[in-house]
Amino acid sequence: MLRFLPLKLGRLYRCLKLLFVIGLFVILLMNTHNLFASFQKNELTDRRFINLNKCPACFGTSWCRKFMNGQISFETWGRLRFLDVFNVKNVFFAQYGEPREGTRRIVLKRLGSNQELTDIDQKICKRATGRPRCDLIQAMYKTEFARLNGDVRLLTPDVVEGWSDLVHCPSQRLLDRIVRRYAETKDSGSFLLKNLKDTERMQLLMTLAFNPEPLVLQVGFFMLSTNPCLSDRLPGPVIYRLCYKNKPENYDVWYESKFEECDKEACLSFSKDMLCSRVTVDHNYYAICQNLLSRYAVWRGSSGGLLHDPPPHIAKDGQLEVLLDECANPKKRNGRFQAAKELREYLTHLSSTAS
Repeated sequence: MLRFLPLKLGRLYRCLKLLFVIGLFVILLMNTHNLFASFQKNELTDRRFINLNKCPACFGTSWCRKFMNGQISFETWGRLRFLDVFNVKNVFFAQYGEPREGTRRIVLKRLGSNQELTDIDQKICKRATGRPRCDLIQAMYKTEFARLNGDVRLLTPDVVEGWSDLVHCPSQRLLDRIVRRYAETKDSGSFLLKNLKDTERMQLLMTLAFNPEPLVLQVGFFMLSTNPCLSDRLPGPVIYRLCYKNKPENYDVWYESKFEECDKEACLSFSKDMLCSRVTVDHNYYAICQNLLSRYAVWRGSSGGLLHDPPPHIAKDGQLEVLLDECANPKKRNGRFQAAKELREYLTHLSSTAS
């Protein structure tokens, strides 16, 4: 009987494959009309598809004219809406065209999954009306996202503190820069909220609360190096520095992240409170060396890090391996800070000599 078991399993596997192919074929037949329509229509000009009909319960409108003018269109497979069931993260590949610059490839991304976007719509409605469905446009004016409307000069920490990782412990300096960059003005002087429309203020607060990724990109590298509370998901090769209003105990003592070896993907433990209570923290160095570069890195089934198996003439002196190990798992006090500095200089030297 055991001899026949592999045969039965193999037959079952072939039957399941056949059923899958037949099911896919049926779906294609049922969607034949939509299939042809998808290739003929640019859905990125549809107000509902890009959620323009929900504004100001949206995340910005500066590119809406480009969408509505047909300057942006999905690439081939992105036009097939029945494939959206597999596109959980809502990432799309598209073409963007300018009359003078020609066409180039871009990546479009909704700031959440379909379920997450539905949830935020329902939360807005419940806060405004007590019901999960409502007129979002009217409801926005009855939520906390409208608290800055009218004669309000500045976005202050007490308004948005704790709404998301970006504003876990915000300084006024950080919030001022967010407002300036959001308004796409020069990064100098004072930019007051009164220069933004009420709808723009609500979009800014909603983005801060729901998914501040676009604001992190706008704020840029400088703020990643000056405020440790920006995001635990964006490690960069910087040392955090922060100006404190109320200096906590040991705020000026350098903080070293504790090395923890594990066999899972992207292991990284940290304390937000600790990151926000020290002037200098090696968290970003630790994240990069542990999870990207060194032999401890594990990503999608592969291990060894991005700098695995260097050429023989580099591996021979062992300097690269020593620096990576010290950066990921330091043996000396403040060793990670020094190793990261030397590693950056070493890689810069290798890059300049190779070019």
